[in-house]
Amino acid sequence: MNYALKLENVCKTYEMSDFVLDNVSFAVPMGSVMGFVGENGAGKTTTIGCILNTLFRNSGSIQIFEKENLTFHRSCIHYQVSKHNSFYSSSI
Repeated sequence: MNYALKLENVCKTYEMSDFVLDNVSFAVPMGSVMGFVGENGAGKTTTIGCILNTLFRNSGSIQIFEKENLTFHRSCIHYQVSKHNSFYSSSI
């Protein structure tokens, strides 16, 4: 199966904080819509930051359209999404 987004065992810690993003794993198949919900402080923003390379993860793997996200520069992520999804490439 092809995945638009796939995370495997993603971990992130911050110095001087008790927060731990611990072994987050999920996969979003191509053409799917996903909601990302959770309690305050659950790690949603940290997870998204790791996906977008605005935060560096301590371990784990993140793939966007089956390519490791570390190979993308942040500006290329929007291009990859728009290339695979006409919703993002249409004008409003």
